[in-house]
Amino acid sequence: MGKGSSKGHTPREAKDNLKSTQLLSVIDAISEGPVEGPVDGLKSVLLNSTPVLDSEGNTNISGVTVVFRAGEQEQTPPEGFESSGSETVLGTEVKYDTPITRTITSANIDRLRFTFGVQALVETTSKGDRNPSEVRLLVQIQRNGGWVTE
Repeated sequence: MGKGSSKGHTPREAKDNLKSTQLLSVIDAISEGPVEGPVDGLKSVLLNSTPVLDSEGNTNISGVTVVFRAGEQEQTPPEGFESSGSETVLGTEVKYDTPITRTITSANIDRLRFTFGVQALVETTSKGDRNPSEVRLLVQIQRNGGWVTE
């Protein structure tokens, strides 16, 4: 029996370039009718029992913006909340080369928002190397019998 001449391979992992920023917009109704603002501004705003600012004014949670409305009848809506909507979670797995079709028949819908998620964007080779991967999606909408690519 001869010895194998192949050398071992140490799998490598590509540099992490999957930088991600998440944005959450929330409307929190805290009363019925006009009220004063939070007593101590961002010190009075808590996320998971943690104040955005500590008692000294230092940031505990960065990236938080609060827009206050007193609850007056004639107030303008906060930016980004000019309309209302509802979400329907489909929980459908999208696979390569397998189209998914959904039908919406309500006359009250004037816009759609699609949210796609992935577990990981990485490809593992037969040698164990982990390389960046990608996802490409094409969304087509049919209006009045004609297909439109958005």
